[in-house]
Amino acid sequence: MEREFLRGVRLSEFHERDTVTVARYVVEDPQVFFNNVELVIDQPFSEQSLGVSELDEENGHLKTHTPAWFSPHQHCSMAQWACFFILRALKVNFER
Repeated sequence: MEREFLRGVRLSEFHERDTVTVARYVVEDPQVFFNNVELVIDQPFSEQSLGVSELDEENGHLKTHTPAWFSPHQHCSMAQWACFFILRALKVNFER
């Protein structure tokens, strides 16, 4: 499942800006998408799964407090990294 999920995701960084490119099939059915997220993060999805993101008005950078299921300083699968970036992008772009 993780391989299929990752086939539709591209992560890149350009001048300190993270970019997530997601194929349509990964997110076109929200129920399937969030079911896949639950499989990757190994827990039921909830709003707490998103963590907290806020824009630092002074320098324009996004401050992110990671959710409990994701620890960037420990081993995380590439699918977990992808989920983290996709969920963060969804929260930042659709919460406002």
